[in-house]
Amino acid sequence: MIFFVLDACAAARRYFPDIGTANIDQIFDYPYSLLALPNTARAEVVSAIIAAYNAALIDEAKLKLAMSKFAIDHQIGKYRIVRVNDEYIDKSIRLLQKVVYEVNY
Repeated sequence: MIFFVLDACAAARRYFPDIGTANIDQIFDYPYSLLALPNTARAEVVSAIIAAYNAALIDEAKLKLAMSKFAIDHQIGKYRIVRVNDEYIDKSIRLLQKVVYEVNY
């Protein structure tokens, strides 16, 4: 199993064509992928889809399809929803700082 934590921008690429869509589709289609999405990112994905529509990157039909596909992926459990709280964020920051320090110093 390969564990992927997606942010909203990465997840949104699944639902309308954009740079990186092919990569995200490959991750989704790989049978051993486990996809995590922070609980707050659910609203952000919807926002990104609507922003694509507002920027005329997708038309109304593609907007509706994207929203429907995202809802279905969520309902069928395609994502493991991770509840994010301040403690989790603080631990993530410390881990990232440790990795940067070890790589660069």
